[in-house]
Amino acid sequence: MKKILFPLTLCASFTAFSQVGINTPSPNATLDITAKNSTGISNNVDGLLVPRVDRQRAQSMTGVPVSTMIYVNNITTGTQTGTAANIDAVGYYYFNEANVWTKLKGAGSAIDTNIYNIDGTLTGNRVVSQEDKTLAFTSTATSGTNQFSVDGSTLSVDAVNNRMGVGTTTPQKSLHVNGTMQLTNELNVGGDAASVGNPGTAGQFLTSGGPGVSTTWTTTTSPINVLAATIPSTGVNQTGESFPAFSVSKQNNAYLSFNPANSVVTVVKSGYYQLIASVSYNFISTIGASVTSRIYKNYVSPVSNTILSIASTTYPGTVSPSFPPPVYHSIASAIYLNAGDTIRISQYNSNASANYMSGSYTYVIYNYLGQ
Repeated sequence: MKKILFPLTLCASFTAFSQVGINTPSPNATLDITAKNSTGISNNVDGLLVPRVDRQRAQSMTGVPVSTMIYVNNITTGTQTGTAANIDAVGYYYFNEANVWTKLKGAGSAIDTNIYNIDGTLTGNRVVSQEDKTLAFTSTATSGTNQFSVDGSTLSVDAVNNRMGVGTTTPQKSLHVNGTMQLTNELNVGGDAASVGNPGTAGQFLTSGGPGVSTTWTTTTSPINVLAATIPSTGVNQTGESFPAFSVSKQNNAYLSFNPANSVVTVVKSGYYQLIASVSYNFISTIGASVTSRIYKNYVSPVSNTILSIASTTYPGTVSPSFPPPVYHSIASAIYLNAGDTIRISQYNSNASANYMSGSYTYVIYNYLGQ
């Protein structure tokens, strides 16, 4: 009889008072549940036990009233579609006006501000304490760039090509700095992913190994004079470029070879070289002209060459018997040369009628600086 009378009494209470209290004689709401032990050290369980279902069961319900609450305890069943479109984790869900189960938010949250599914704004400074845990970001992108960034191009990560850019969202190398860079400690060169590179020693300088090759530290040495020559005084009255003959006074065959027939210097020992040439022009006519001095590397033709240094001077014509004053060109270059590279020095006259002659100040010096 007790099992029958209690529901009847409860129903009567609903009808008479429209409020039900559990563990309280004075309910303050339609249903007021008061903890049986609100304080103390009792080990009795107090609380509201919401129905626990898996995702498939939640997905299968029909005609669910708005505000119905459940606890989804398993998401390996069912699918994240239909009314279960939002069920992607174990937790509390309620049925909303859009007829879908919606994850119960934290206290005071009007919307879900989880960074994984919506943008948000920090309302204050935040600190992530990792303790002894790691924090990793992974990407499955197969195209595009800028998969992770800070203020656009301030810091940009290209996860497709494993590159990082500073000042650019399209880094071209493993580290691409588009702007200035300050280094306040040692620079290590070489090494690999698991070993430290070489910081070099005081006084060394970096030498490029070319594309795809690591730079290396190079030790400076006192310059070694390996070739010295002069250009004898000769008259030139041709238009265009000429390669004057050298008169060699010193030559070290271990570093350079010299062909007197065409004044071509060929590198024997690879390394850094300092090339210095002082060329003078003494005009012996009153006709205006332009003269140019050049140092060439691997000269083939006027349209196929590398100019290491150049100087040019133009003078107007003068009235006889006064000639234009002498012209002095100092041209120089410091460059890394490989064995087999060639060097030539040329003189150019723009007007065949404007005769000139090489003066006594025309000389060439080659110094070896080291590797």
